Amino acid sequence: MGLISGIPLVFFPKRLRRQRELEAIETKQRRERGGKPRLAHDVKSFFRSLCRILCSPVYTCMMVAVGVNLMGVSGMLAFMPKYLETQFSIPAWKANILLGAVNVFAASLGTVLGGCLTSRLKLSPVSCLKFIITSMLVSTAIISLGFWLGCDQPVINMGQTEQSSGDVSPNMCTEDCFCDEKNYFPTCGADGRNYFSPCHAGCSSMDGAMTFTNCSCLSENVTESQSGRAQAGLCEPECNTLYPYTIVTFLGAFATTTVIMPGFIVTVRSVTEADKPLAIGLSAFGGTLIGEQRI
Repeated sequence: MGLISGIPLVFFPKRLRRQRELEAIETKQRRERGGKPRLAHDVKSFFRSLCRILCSPVYTCMMVAVGVNLMGVSGMLAFMPKYLETQFSIPAWKANILLGAVNVFAASLGTVLGGCLTSRLKLSPVSCLKFIITSMLVSTAIISLGFWLGCDQPVINMGQTEQSSGDVSPNMCTEDCFCDEKNYFPTCGADGRNYFSPCHAGCSSMDGAMTFTNCSCLSENVTESQSGRAQAGLCEPECNTLYPYTIVTFLGAFATTTVIMPGFIVTVRSVTEADKPLAIGLSAFGGTLIGEQRI
């Protein structure tokens, strides 16, 4: 795919149309260099340009802001699948598919909409800053709704026999199994309860890779055809907040990514014409350095 997408680049001219501002800058640099070695002059010019860029308060604050934003995004991408898996008791493949679909569509739509608004409304750097602050406040408020959308912690049974009278005899059904208390393998019994592992459910045989049979710890409140059977994984919770949470995550990611293009405009406009190439590269490097660090 990389080779195919690179084919159109072959048809670009060797030199793009030169801008008068850049020609004036290059002429000035040649005049300043005079007969001095090019390498020494370029090194001095690099550090001078670096000092000018870092002395710009708008540019420096934007670079730190990008880094902080990337810190939250990288943390979300690293831990959100496991959060969805444990919070809503869903399998890992479903959590990853939901997160991937949400991020791809939200980021694409948010970036395109942010660029369209910036271009159509011809936003100035100050207006872009106002747009960025507003979008991030809205995004924070939306994402914060996720604190109220979740399921109760599932109850994990360690092996017990429940009689029809309601009496519970803990661990009696697994006393001869010598179950490993450290080997966590959640299992959903046909009685609708979660067990620490198939061993803690009293299962003694398997029917396929994910189904366990002859489970002696299951309660008597199951149908005869399902009696003594259990499935790998946690039981599906009764709460229905997974998809509302997914919608909230989508809207929050959408609002966050609308600031990408306005942020780029602010970064470029906060430095001089001669410092723009270095400013773009330094912003990407600094933002990634701040945001991609792991504890």
